[in-house]
Amino acid sequence: MNRTDREMSQSYAYELLKQHQVGVLSILLPNQTPYGVPMNYGLYQQTIIMHGAPHGLKYESLLMNPQASFTVIGNQTLLLEELSTAYSSVIAFGRVEILKDYKQKIEALKQMLDHYPLEEHIKHHALEGSLEEVAVFVFHIDSLTAKAHPSAH
Repeated sequence: MNRTDREMSQSYAYELLKQHQVGVLSILLPNQTPYGVPMNYGLYQQTIIMHGAPHGLKYESLLMNPQASFTVIGNQTLLLEELSTAYSSVIAFGRVEILKDYKQKIEALKQMLDHYPLEEHIKHHALEGSLEEVAVFVFHIDSLTAKAHPSAH
């Protein structure tokens, strides 16, 4: 991290992940082109759980190379007088596992839904669909860093 004066603690990084619902998953495509895709997610312990289609560019790329990063930006305030923006951010590095086992997929999706303030009947309804049409991605965090402008926290 270049601006070590803005570096925040690991606990701050996890709190930022807990507070938000959308981040950017960044991967390499098979042709080595960087690809960042916004994803809703749930945080469970030291994993970020996401879901998507069991086919397509993201899915195929992760099968070939599971290494990824995940970024969340929060608490943004435009500082016009300083020609700057006060914000906090977290970036995680790790690998993405695509779950195949039905029971593992259900458990991971339950953990993802726990990230949201949903009533139990809504969570139950969300899990009733066909899981053959859903890929569950578990991002295993190897490392993460957070930073924040002093005005952002």
